[in-house]
Amino acid sequence: MGGLPGVGCLIIDKEMVKKLSMKPLLFGSQQYGLRGGTENMGLITAGVTALLSSIKYRDRKNVMMFNRINYLLELLAEKLSIIQYEDYYKSGIEPGKKYVVLLGPNRKTYKPNFNKLFSQTSDKSKSGNSTSKKQSKDSDIQKTKLEHTLTDELESIISDSKIDVRPRILPNTLLMGFIGDYTNDLTTIESKNKRSFCNVKLKKNLEEFGNIIVSIGSACNTQSKFASHVIDALRVNEELRKGIIRVSISDYTTDDDIITFARVLLALL
Repeated sequence: MGGLPGVGCLIIDKEMVKKLSMKPLLFGSQQYGLRGGTENMGLITAGVTALLSSIKYRDRKNVMMFNRINYLLELLAEKLSIIQYEDYYKSGIEPGKKYVVLLGPNRKTYKPNFNKLFSQTSDKSKSGNSTSKKQSKDSDIQKTKLEHTLTDELESIISDSKIDVRPRILPNTLLMGFIGDYTNDLTTIESKNKRSFCNVKLKKNLEEFGNIIVSIGSACNTQSKFASHVIDALRVNEELRKGIIRVSISDYTTDDDIITFARVLLALL
C-alpha cells in the first residue's frame, strides 16, 4: 500500500477476534487489549494517507496493470509459444519448441471488471469527520479521526461493490512456467538424454544482467524441491514446476519497464 516502513494494519471483524480467541504478541492495553506499546502517530498517519491514496482510482490502476501484463505476453509471443496450463495438461507440447505455460484464468478471454470491486474514494469521510474544526494535539483524538476516516473509506468500498462470480485474476501478477527446447545455460540435467528448465538460473541471470527480480514458487534444485501450496493445488508436474516464475508489477510500472523486461528475458532464453 506504500507509506513508510514499519507500519501496517489488520482489518478484522470484532466478532471474529472473539471467535478466533486472538492473542497479542505483545500484551498491553492498546487497540482494545490486542497490542502493547504506544502508537507511533507519525507512521500511522503516513500509513493511512498511503492506503487512501492507493485505494483512490483503484479500478483505473488495476486495468492499467492488467493491460501491461497482457502487453508483456504479446512481446513474449513474438519468440515463444504461449499456451494455457489446461491446454498443456490435456495435450502436452511439441518437441523442438520453446513454451511458456500460463497458470491461472485465460487472460485473452477474461474481461476485467475491477471497477465493480473498488470504487473511487468517496466524499463520505469529508462530510462525516468534520465535527471538530479545532486543531487538537491530543493523540487520542487524532487516532479516532484516523480510524473514522479509514473505516468510512473501507465501508464505502464494500457497500459500493458487487460480487463478481467469475474466476478471480490478479491484474498485476503473472504465473508462468518455461518448458521445451531451451538453452543449456538455463537447464539442468535430469537424466542421460533429458534436461529440464531451471528457474533458479533464470532468476539469478535476470538479477545479474537486467537488475530484474522475479519470484519462484518451486526451485529447480534438489535443496528446495517442495513447491508452494499454489503450485501443489494446481497439480503441476515435476518438470514444469521447475521452470515456474512469478512476475509482479505495480502502479508505477511503465511500458518501458515492460519492454526492458521482455528484451532481457528473451535474450536470456
